[in-house]
Amino acid sequence: MNTVPYAFCERVCDILATKKLDEAEKLSSYYGTLARIVQERTALYVCAVENGIYVTEYLSYTTRENVTSREEIDAVPKNHVCAATINFHDAGERQLSQEIVSRFPYSEHKFVLHLSSINPAWVDFACSLKRIGLGILEKLESSAIPLLRKLINNGTIFELLMKSEVCESETIEVLTPLFCQEQFQALHIGSLCGTPWETSAVHDILQFWSMHGEKMRGKWLTLMYSSGAVHDLETFLHQKSALGLEDALKVCSKEECHFIDKYYRHHNYHFKTPSCVYKFEDGEEDERRRLYISFECAPKEEPNS
Repeated sequence: MNTVPYAFCERVCDILATKKLDEAEKLSSYYGTLARIVQERTALYVCAVENGIYVTEYLSYTTRENVTSREEIDAVPKNHVCAATINFHDAGERQLSQEIVSRFPYSEHKFVLHLSSINPAWVDFACSLKRIGLGILEKLESSAIPLLRKLINNGTIFELLMKSEVCESETIEVLTPLFCQEQFQALHIGSLCGTPWETSAVHDILQFWSMHGEKMRGKWLTLMYSSGAVHDLETFLHQKSALGLEDALKVCSKEECHFIDKYYRHHNYHFKTPSCVYKFEDGEEDERRRLYISFECAPKEEPNS
């Protein structure tokens, strides 16, 4: 691989997502060396905003301690920051959002709402961006639903994170058009440890998939920290197969696993100890749909471990 120009290798490593650099590090010659260098220097920016001020901000690295001072953060080259996550604990400051996007122009920008309302001015700004990630961690007021719908209809959300408590029928109904949009890639649903799973969201989403499988091709759903979500998955599969899970799920062949691992699994969610990949097929002939399922088998880490 030394015959490949160094500048080309450097550019490829610069634009690779952080998760993909793990695989690039295994390559020989320039690619492997550069991937390790880029991985070490690549940072994630995270901040929390409340009452119009920064409560906290830092740069997170995989290989060294966080950078927490404003001077050190601003001294880092902008193209080394691959993602910026802004946590809003009040009504979403448009001015601060603009400031952060300007500070990190080469980053993916993700906005996480820790509140029940949405600021219309912030929505207008978010709609002006070409690509955003969105997190909804509190149940939204009814007045916020039209603003959420406006964001979705704008067609720029590539990733969505939600707490299970937020996943009510009205919210899921608003979200379903998002799942079919071309730019949308991933939905993450999580639950706090010990929080009861009191939503039918997973079942509703899987039912939607069974009717719109072609439009949802290549999308992925991550269920985090909840046995209740897994139970919903089991219920859905039982409904589709009278003979139970063993009949509904088939272990994928080595060829299928290689394809999925290359294009989906480890590029979208990094498993420490992945299970084998299971396949569920639904529909007839030309309308055949496939759902690929894998589980994290590593023991759950204890806090501060």
